[in-house]
Amino acid sequence: MAPSKHGPTIALPQHDFFYTIEQIALILSVEEAWLRKRIYFAGRMPDVHVRDKLQAVNIAGADERPRWRISNRDLSRWLIRKGYRIT
Repeated sequence: MAPSKHGPTIALPQHDFFYTIEQIALILSVEEAWLRKRIYFAGRMPDVHVRDKLQAVNIAGADERPRWRISNRDLSRWLIRKGYRIT
């Protein structure tokens, strides 16, 4: 989904919030597989975080299955870089 010339407007919560990848895909109306290609999984990928990618952090314990979350702050910054307006 490419933003228009002026970029679509998206309303996000104004408090600390962590989104699941599924929630962000739903908000943006994109396929989850498309979104996953644009995510940097912190602590899992050996390379350096590229600012063009959305950063996800694992909130699960050491012995648990990974639960990837994206902070409202990181999502807002990424959306602005992609041409969206945040309300």
